[in-house]
Amino acid sequence: MKYLSAAAALILIAVPLFACSFCGDSFARRQPLRERFAESKIVVAGKLKNAVANSNGTGTTEFHIAKVLKGDLGTVARLTIPRYLPVIGDTPPDYLFFCSVVDGKIEPVHGVPGSKALTEYLSASARVFGVESRLKFAFANLDSPDAAVSNDAFLDFARASDADLVMAKAVLDRSKLRSWIADPKTPEDRVGVYGLLLGLCGDRSDANYLLAELQAAKPSERATANLGGLLGGAILLAPDDGWKLATELLADPKRNFSDKLNAISTLRFFQSTRPKESRERILSCLKAVIANGDLADLAIDDLRRWQWWDLTATVLEQYAKPTHSAPAIRRGIVRYALQCPQESAKSFLVEARSKEPELVKKVEASLKLYEKN
Repeated sequence: MKYLSAAAALILIAVPLFACSFCGDSFARRQPLRERFAESKIVVAGKLKNAVANSNGTGTTEFHIAKVLKGDLGTVARLTIPRYLPVIGDTPPDYLFFCSVVDGKIEPVHGVPGSKALTEYLSASARVFGVESRLKFAFANLDSPDAAVSNDAFLDFARASDADLVMAKAVLDRSKLRSWIADPKTPEDRVGVYGLLLGLCGDRSDANYLLAELQAAKPSERATANLGGLLGGAILLAPDDGWKLATELLADPKRNFSDKLNAISTLRFFQSTRPKESRERILSCLKAVIANGDLADLAIDDLRRWQWWDLTATVLEQYAKPTHSAPAIRRGIVRYALQCPQESAKSFLVEARSKEPELVKKVEASLKLYEKN
């Protein structure tokens, strides 16, 4: 089961094109309200009234428009929402609707509870352009007391590329980041991102803080769950200490699977943003992973995708070891050899084709299919 999990993890933690390395995949799929506001023809704020439920489970609700945030409504003062949205108890009636225009008719596409703070945030977002300005605006709203505003602002960081996060260094505030990481009220899924951002703007005292969190005898659950981002921040601020910790963690056979996956996300961040400066350190870490066995397929496939052939001898010598007999690892080694330009890889393939021709054929076919797509 361990090797099956590693193969699945390759899909789950591979660096996405438009999301930072330390954010869950769910963030990459969520569209910020700021983006929805920019794309909508019409955005209106107002109140829900007179919800009517039909016997077949459907219903309608009147939406009385109080303010037009974007677009031109003409004389329209009310929309009929084709859903039953009752205002019950303390539920606020204030709502925002993002609308399209179809054949001259206003069509509500998406609606959310619309506080005054969210309305002001979205209106202000329309005046923000460029990556650095966008992330500066988002950072200023991360600690908004309005949860909808704070969550939407965080989405801009969660969906930013690693390179964009590095570029946003100038807009960060280390004292705020330190306080947010330490605050138990900070949502757990933000802590790793805040750790990385602290690494981009902090000082040696911040490095010591991050290292202490990671090296505690019993790290907190929040630190463990966000190990990748915190480790990335520590490496940025104290490279020698941080990389030493990363290498030891990945080489430790007693360290759990999740911790190592998080550490691999750290390696991917540095390969994405600092490939030349970090190359030797990354290779040292991956060499330990490959030799260990349980995550070897991830390390080998990363090296293949990056076309870093420095560890070819290490990769190929694992093929005959019982510790690396899992199908995912063996296929990964063959896949690596098929794309490696070194003579040792060509010699390996000659032998593999003579002993396991079907395996090589299947891997070759999968590579061709991938290239077509």
